[in-house]
Formats: sequence, C-alpha cells, structure tokens
Amino acid sequence: MKKIFSVGAVFAVLATSAVPAAATTVELAFETTQTGAITSTGYSESGYSFDVLSGGNFGTTSINLNFGNPGGAFFIGLFGMAATLQPGQAFELSSDAATPFALLQFDIANNNRPGEQSATFDVVGVTGNAQTVLLDGAGSTSTTYATRQVSTDMFDSFLFVIDNPSGASLFLDNILVTDMAAVIPIPAAAPLFGGVLIAGAAVARRKVASSSATLKVVKI
Repeated sequence: MKKIFSVGAVFAVLATSAVPAAATTVELAFETTQTGAITSTGYSESGYSFDVLSGGNFGTTSINLNFGNPGGAFFIGLFGMAATLQPGQAFELSSDAATPFALLQFDIANNNRPGEQSATFDVVGVTGNAQTVLLDGAGSTSTTYATRQVSTDMFDSFLFVIDNPSGASLFLDNILVTDMAAVIPIPAAAPLFGGVLIAGAAVARRKVASSSATLKVVKI
C-alpha cells in the first residue's frame, strides 16, 4: 500500500526544519584610543571582550598603540621583561553575545629581543567545564609578526594561559574569530515550495478523476 503525504504534512515537516545562516568573521585589530593595563575593566572590541582572570594585571597586559601589525597591539609583559609574569596567569577572550565562536588565528611577535624565545602561553578552548588545549607553548623568537593558526572548532570562550613566563614579552594582533552560524527556520523559504506542492496535488487529483471516468459498470 502506498503512503500518501498531504501538503499540510509536508509544511509541518518544513516548519520544524532549520538552515544555518552565514557565519560572521571579525578581526580584533586593537585600533583604539584605550591604553594602559587591562585589569578588572577589561577591553572590548567588535562584540568580543578580553578579561584578566588571575594574576593581578597579568604582569602588564595592555593595549600598545605603537607596535601593532599595523597600529595597536595586545601587549603581554613589562617592557621586555616578562619574568614579572607567573605560570598559570590567564586572560579570557569571550563573545559579548555569549554565543559559541572559533578562534581562527592571530599574529604574534616578541617585543624587542630578536632571536630570543619569548614567554610562552597555551591557548585553551572552553565549553562548560570542559577545556581543550589548542596551542601548547605558543611564543615567538622574532620581532617580525607571524601568523599562528589555531582552530575552526567552536567554544564558549578561550583562555590564554602563561606556560613559561621567562623571555621577551609579547605582542598579539589581528585576532581572527568567527561566530557560530545562526539558525534560521525554513518557513521563511516555504512559499518557494508551495507552488510545486499544490501543482503536484492538482496532478494527483486529475489522475484520480481520469481513472474514475474510464471505469465501466458491468451488470450481471
């Protein structure tokens, strides 16, 4: 026996469906007039925020307007002496909308000691109570910026955790993030299918009518 689905049933299925919208990619470039240490006040740009979680003001964590790639940069250390940092000190990158996002990449350079290993840090993705190390011991031996790839995986937030505090201080710039694609219900597109479904139903009715017309009644 064939199963016949009504037009209403098809629309009911469509009503429970959804399609993803395009994700939004943002570059955090620190082109700002805000300077000085980032402590409890934090720093926000383009819908994302940096907050110091531990270690006072993270040695000196600040926006420096002179050494970016180009323009401003996120500075970690104390004028080339990152020994003021301590292992385990951390700052957090989160979305102001409290939605999952991916940290794709960032530019990194050490402050002013060419050839010397900078302080290093881990990049950790956080979702709920789960933590995933995405970069282990990230740092730089060059005063020229280089791009470090991170991950396309989505997390609630990201931690930058000091791993080894000794060595030159660091600059981070051009942090590229992308949010989770928004979900849009399909009913907005359902009218596109309406004509096809109605036409299909009309064809089916015509076939039934045609079949009925050719039936012959035989008297016994």
